[in-house]
Amino acid sequence: MSGSKAGTNPTIHSPTNSVRMAPFSLKPFIPPQVANPTALNAFPSSARMGRIVDFYTRLPKGTAPKKSSNGFFNWYYAKYLGKNASGAPLLHLVGAIFIFSYASEYFYHIRHHEH
Repeated sequence: MSGSKAGTNPTIHSPTNSVRMAPFSLKPFIPPQVANPTALNAFPSSARMGRIVDFYTRLPKGTAPKKSSNGFFNWYYAKYLGKNASGAPLLHLVGAIFIFSYASEYFYHIRHHEH
């Protein structure tokens, strides 16, 4: 394989295990300038090209507006954890643990006691 001619498929040289690739061009990766003014008049279908340019000029520019969701978790995150971060979620967690522990304690123990 080491005796292949230039311009053929890639070859592997056995002594150094190096790979020689055939030269290639970057031209296919660069898009042509389709919407420049000279190209608009050069094509026989310049009306079609005009519609394409008109479509792309009507697209909104800039960043997309923020999506607003109306769910509970999105509201809670925006109010307590987003830009307005505070210690309130810790108090909410302590309160939720207190309510859950009291409810489970009542269900398993206190309700069996006679009044």
